Amino acid sequence: MKKAFFSLLFFSLVTLQAQQLPLLDFRLVASGLTRPTDITHAGDERLFVLEQAGRIRILDSSRQLLSTPFLDIRTIVKDTRNEQGLLGIAFHPDYASNGFFYLNYTDNNGATQVSRFTRDSTNIQLADPNSELKMLNISQPFTNHNGGQLAFGPDGYLYISTGDGGSGGDPQNNSQNRLSLLGKMLRLEVDGALPYGIPADNPFVNDPATRDEIWALGLRNPWRFSFDPLNGDLWIADVGQDATEELSRQPGGSQGGENYGWRCYEGSDPFQTNGCSSFGNYASPLFEYDNSLNFGESVTGGFVYRGQDHPGMYGYYIFADYETGNFWLTLADSLMGFPTTIQRLGVFNKGISSFGRDHRGELYVADLANGRILQIFDKRTGIDAGNLSDIAQISPNPFSDFFRIQFKSPQSQVEVQLWDLSGKLLFAQKETHIRDMRIDRNELAAGVYVLEIKSNEKSFRGKIIAR
Repeated sequence: MKKAFFSLLFFSLVTLQAQQLPLLDFRLVASGLTRPTDITHAGDERLFVLEQAGRIRILDSSRQLLSTPFLDIRTIVKDTRNEQGLLGIAFHPDYASNGFFYLNYTDNNGATQVSRFTRDSTNIQLADPNSELKMLNISQPFTNHNGGQLAFGPDGYLYISTGDGGSGGDPQNNSQNRLSLLGKMLRLEVDGALPYGIPADNPFVNDPATRDEIWALGLRNPWRFSFDPLNGDLWIADVGQDATEELSRQPGGSQGGENYGWRCYEGSDPFQTNGCSSFGNYASPLFEYDNSLNFGESVTGGFVYRGQDHPGMYGYYIFADYETGNFWLTLADSLMGFPTTIQRLGVFNKGISSFGRDHRGELYVADLANGRILQIFDKRTGIDAGNLSDIAQISPNPFSDFFRIQFKSPQSQVEVQLWDLSGKLLFAQKETHIRDMRIDRNELAAGVYVLEIKSNEKSFRGKIIAR
């Protein structure tokens, strides 16, 4: 089955390579964090970053890291610097009014704890540490495979991903056990009964052999999932055993109840099929990659880009592999079942623990080992990334014969690049100890170009016009 799969994949790669792909790059947004595990927003310009040990940090509207944490619950979080700790956050859709947000963390007993917290009543930069409402506690037989993602779907319900309980090979068969909440996607109603309610249209509410909370089953360690805000598609990246990493896509119109096959199958290959159905009776992965081909060993799910600053990225689902730093993309808008366009973009940054999205739909990644947050951009079509006033002044713009870059202070090292809108690099120059740079028009035709300035740890990318 794998051979047939990769034959179709090869056709897909050729198809996509004939198109003009986004030319991904990364801009440093913040450093000085400690093992960041998740990134999200609360409906405004701030970014909220989880630290595995149990803190939530705020990047303000200018992307400065505030010294005081939004919340510090390290005393109740068990962090073994492996797969336990503070793992997921979701802000209530009506957070601006009710101040509710939800956390997924490992408690001091090693169990998964999902709780609601509330914003401080007088200071929007703080949460109330005494406001915890414990909603759901799931015992973990082992220390790994905790899942950990939380997200509100377009239906307003809270979705929770759980791993299979850990060890290797799901020894307790939790993923296929419908009376266990492990190895599942859960769906809860948080606006009714306390600590939570069950949506009336959950797929198993009338099945006494299945827990009401279950939305989908047969997952191994769905570390990251996300919803496409355009159509409600649910994208699930499931970390594999030893052979295969999986990406699945549940259409926005799904009624739930999908069984993704673990531990009967790892990807499309049999794993432990005693008592299992044939492969066709399970939800097939949209895409899988083989660890033995050095593609990676631990998939990190991302997002479908629906922002405005990078039109060349629009409609692409972007994801990565934690171990190798490989990044992948697929053109989500063209998918009609089996993958039609999947492309491995190459190695960019190892240790990507999570993707995040701001209130405008722009994408970020968390670099766990180095404590950094990076923004993803497209060199071909991306505009207006970074704050020019932090670095330099450019004049004139539009320009006729030349333009000049005047830096605010002498730069020890600077690189300037000029791109056309097709992604072709037209000009590149590196300088040290410079305060002023002149760029001559030479043979540039009239039109719009993308100027990128990288100066020390700051960068800027924006439009410049030749007339």
